Amino acid sequence: MNKIATFFFPFLLVMAFLSGNGFCQTDSLLHALKKAGTDTGKFEIQIKLGQGFSKNNADTALYFLSESLSLAGGIKDNIYQVRALYSLGEYYNDQKKLAKALDYFQQSLVIANELEDKIWISKCNLSIGGIYEDQGELIKALETLEVSMKILEEIDNKTDLAMCHLNLGQLYATKGDYNKALEHFLSSRDIEDELGNTKRVANVTANIGMLYYKQGNFDSALEYLVGVVKQFEELGDVTRASSCYITIGSIHSEIGNINIALEYLQKALNTAKESDNPIMASICYANIGSIYSNEKQYKKALEYYMESLKIAEELQITRIMSNNYNVIGNVYQKMKNYDRALEYINKSVSINREQGNNAGITRNLSSMAELYISKAKAKGISEGSSREYFQKAVNSGNKALSLAKEINSLSGIRDAAGVLYQANKGLGSKSKALENAELYYETKDSLLSGEKARAIAEMEARYQSEKKQLEIEKLETEKILQNELIAIKDDRAKRNKLIMWFSLAGFLVILVLAIIQFIQFKQKKRANKLLSRQKKVIEDKNVKLEQLIEEVTRQKEEISTERGVSQRLKQIDKMKDEFLAKTSHELRTPLNGIIGIAESLLDGVAGETNKRMAGNLLLIVTSGKRLTNLVNDILDFSKMRNNELNLQKKAIDLKSIFDVVIELISTLTKGKDIKLINKIPAGLPSVDADENRLKQVIYNLMGNAIKFTDSGSIVMTARQEDGMIAISVADTGIGIPKNKLEDIFKSFEQVDDADTRSYEGTGLGLAITKNLVELHGGNITVKSTPGKGSVFTFTLPISDEQAKVDKPGEIVNISKYEPIGTDDALGEMQASDGGYHILIVDDEEINQQVLANLLSMNNYTFTQMYCGRDALDRINSGKKFDMVLLDVMMPKMSGYEVCVKIREKYLPSELPVIMLTAKNEINDLVEGLTCGANDYIPKPFIKDELLTRMKTHLNLLKINSAYERFIPREFLRTLGKESIIDVNLGDQIHQEMTVFFSDIRSFTTISEKMTPKENFDFLNEYLSNCIPAVLNNHGFIDKYIGDAVMAIFPKDPESAVKAAIDTLRQLEVYNNRRKEEGLDEIRCGIGLHTGPVMLGTIGNDDRMDGTVISDAVNLSSRLEGLTKQFGVSLAISGQTLKKIKNTGSFNSRFLCNVKVKGKEKAVKVYEIFDGDNEQIRNLKQQIKKTYEVGMVHYLNKEFSKAVADFDNCLNIYPGDETSKRYLRLSAQYVVNGVPEGWEGVEAVEK
Repeated sequence: MNKIATFFFPFLLVMAFLSGNGFCQTDSLLHALKKAGTDTGKFEIQIKLGQGFSKNNADTALYFLSESLSLAGGIKDNIYQVRALYSLGEYYNDQKKLAKALDYFQQSLVIANELEDKIWISKCNLSIGGIYEDQGELIKALETLEVSMKILEEIDNKTDLAMCHLNLGQLYATKGDYNKALEHFLSSRDIEDELGNTKRVANVTANIGMLYYKQGNFDSALEYLVGVVKQFEELGDVTRASSCYITIGSIHSEIGNINIALEYLQKALNTAKESDNPIMASICYANIGSIYSNEKQYKKALEYYMESLKIAEELQITRIMSNNYNVIGNVYQKMKNYDRALEYINKSVSINREQGNNAGITRNLSSMAELYISKAKAKGISEGSSREYFQKAVNSGNKALSLAKEINSLSGIRDAAGVLYQANKGLGSKSKALENAELYYETKDSLLSGEKARAIAEMEARYQSEKKQLEIEKLETEKILQNELIAIKDDRAKRNKLIMWFSLAGFLVILVLAIIQFIQFKQKKRANKLLSRQKKVIEDKNVKLEQLIEEVTRQKEEISTERGVSQRLKQIDKMKDEFLAKTSHELRTPLNGIIGIAESLLDGVAGETNKRMAGNLLLIVTSGKRLTNLVNDILDFSKMRNNELNLQKKAIDLKSIFDVVIELISTLTKGKDIKLINKIPAGLPSVDADENRLKQVIYNLMGNAIKFTDSGSIVMTARQEDGMIAISVADTGIGIPKNKLEDIFKSFEQVDDADTRSYEGTGLGLAITKNLVELHGGNITVKSTPGKGSVFTFTLPISDEQAKVDKPGEIVNISKYEPIGTDDALGEMQASDGGYHILIVDDEEINQQVLANLLSMNNYTFTQMYCGRDALDRINSGKKFDMVLLDVMMPKMSGYEVCVKIREKYLPSELPVIMLTAKNEINDLVEGLTCGANDYIPKPFIKDELLTRMKTHLNLLKINSAYERFIPREFLRTLGKESIIDVNLGDQIHQEMTVFFSDIRSFTTISEKMTPKENFDFLNEYLSNCIPAVLNNHGFIDKYIGDAVMAIFPKDPESAVKAAIDTLRQLEVYNNRRKEEGLDEIRCGIGLHTGPVMLGTIGNDDRMDGTVISDAVNLSSRLEGLTKQFGVSLAISGQTLKKIKNTGSFNSRFLCNVKVKGKEKAVKVYEIFDGDNEQIRNLKQQIKKTYEVGMVHYLNKEFSKAVADFDNCLNIYPGDETSKRYLRLSAQYVVNGVPEGWEGVEAVEK
């Protein structure tokens, strides 16, 4: 059952040369039909017309063939009845209506036997045998074809005899009698060779290769196929070449060369696409799917099978549909999706029964049996249910075996015996299982030997080497020419080099002489300038000396006054330092209490804390420690200014102290992708330093590095240098601009730019660090590259002693408690009742937590963002928010800038923004409201005030949103109104717009099968999937009318066309999903018309509604109705097409001139087919020019030419309903004449 399926290879080749060149003389035949004077003459022409139209326009073909049968009844010679019946049999055979085809062929055979006409007896038997073969009636097919063969040999009809041998060969191959099959193939090839039919010889040769493949004789199969594929390539016959690629790929798949197999199948698929052969493409997709199925890549297998099935269903190729349904069912069975598996296998059964294909039904029954076996073995199934499924498998397997024996199909017998063995074994019927196993092994195909695999590799190598031989010779020739060219270039280069050296030597001599003269001239000139300059210097010094005497005198007078002021300033400065020191000391006591109590609560002094409480306590501890660090910085700064800071030096091990600081500071890296790396060597000499102050220096430098680094690493290194130890802290952060390197060590100094503005601090950290390092007798330097990082290096003296390294004690770390709402990147929290959704934008984590606590306690949903750009990205991604709480001072993009960007997309009534900031000046308030904020609240805010203001704005939002459900926001904007509050009864505008009208086809039929709830659920799901295309292209929905939709596009018509195309493409995606769920596909039509539209409000003082009044509405709905008649999806008026600036950006074609009731002038109607699937779109592009010529002939009443043109269109794209419509009308007008007053205008009543 796992053997790869090579679909329809021989049948495709036979069909390819039976189809001929189509009907290309329609024009002359229709003229001849009008002039024919006798019934026999008319009969001959009608037969030819019917045969010509048979492939592309079934209705027209059936009309002419039925007429020929009627004529034959009135002709005395019964041979005309034989021919007419036979032609109708061919027609129904082409339509795959095998039962009807068989009936007509048999009627033809009865009359042919009565006439004893051996030519037609042989032809009828040949066709009847082919139908029996298609139906799986192999014995009847064999008997009938042998009768035909004997008569053909007797009358020496070699052309049909070759065909008969080919059919018999295929028949015996299907039965598994490969020797007889080979005999008939060879006989067919000999006859075709004798007749000089090169293409048919190649075709039979390909069938022989296929036969060897079925036998498992892969080396012989490759020998035939590789040879014949070259012949097909030389003949330009891509269809047959592709068939060979498929079988070669199948051979490689059989022996495990999966990659080579896929290469050949992909080559076949590409060829099919390039030559626009959808049937071949479908076959290729199916074979690739089989490979992935065998490799147990079931999802990929389904993807390819579904592509194959999609094409087959569009073209109604029932044989391919049947096979695909069966293999898709097998894949679902392997994926344990038994319901879907049974659904698809039953679809295959339906087609095979309709076609009378017993071989296909045999495969279906075996697949069903395998499915039941899989269900019986499923985990968790009861023993009773398991036996029931095994019994179902036995029943299906017995039917399959019986049918396979009836049609003498060895592969069918093998597969049926295999599933019966498993089923009987599952039921415990050992004797029956053994009997089935013996039958299975009797019919099982032989496995490929290692010797055959080597033969295949050699054959492939020979084939590739032949193709590359010319390339090798060409490369060798090019190499010889290149060597000669290099030798010539070398000689020329040597000669040029000598000339260059002589020229350079001469130039150098001249240059030396010129330099000597120039130096002598410069020396003389410099001496004169020196004398002149010295004279001027003496004069200037005399003047400055006089000025200096005057300045000294003046300063002497002022110094007495300044001395008093300076003394006063020193007193004030000392008072300030004392105030800072005393205040800082006083702050330490309450801070110590706050931190201590919060930490004890975290440790459980009052009982276990929950996660929310622990997170809030941690924020209190963190904020307290930040304030403590600020107090310590102020104290240290004050002490250093007054030279009161004393150091307690001792020998310190650098590596150990860095390890301790890294452990303490690691909590600051939370939320950042930063690695802290200590590369200080263990054997480095100890430094002479104050341990606490050294920790302070290290903490300041590492904290600074973490603050300005979002991702990367911070690396600590140390080395001995000139009697000192040089310690470096290197980061990969944002870096420092070159012009700021001198300033960063100054007191109260920060790098002030857009990227660093928000990093908090006093600007004392690096100043204190520099002073502490210098107190130790060292110095500190910095190197930095903006965007790449910074390296701070400081030096400390080496200690005379070696430090004692103690084992580090346990470091208490409370970072295991995390603030609430920061568990993930977005910090998103859902309220239990699904209420309003608030976006919080603030770069400060504490502010975020305060707002998060407040909102969660009041049942709001919220999302947290830490910078303006991320917030805008979140809004623009389509995430729906009801309000934004926005901080003003943020890095990279301020709150003002964020608000301006929000207002570019949303009005204040659509998305309220409340600004929360510590900036509370009047100017700040004015700037915030000018940027578009709805409200402005200074920090720290009063929670009740914030909640009340939020509630007010959200209530206004809710009222506006409720009105917008009935009167769209875009409707209001078109009227020039921002809110529903601004609208008055009678407000209106009159301007040109485009009206969009769509309707589901056959909705009444669909709705009758559903309950009221199912109807509404279906419509809402359909609209939700397809209508967003309208809104995304600047339109708005004016009305929902049951299953119909009317939309308005106030801007350019191009937006309406794009919306219609997007709607159709989204509908295709929606249908694919419905198809996977086993539901019917939905089809809709869309009409577009551009014209003057009156849009406004109507009603009375108590109730009003928005509406559109225009003829454009009426016409767009009529155009939608035309889509059904012409079998298209999108019809637009000529007025709409004319208004599109770049019509070349869409694929369009003329449909008709239409006259609407009540209008004098006809309207031109066009189809836009960009919304069709890719295959149909490509086919319509191919026939476009021919179609346009046909329309010109049709409108000019040159109907015979129009018939030929539309027939040519259908030769390329048989499914084009518009071409079929005009072909049928043109043919009727040729036969019956043109109606009186005909002007080529369609009348539309409703």
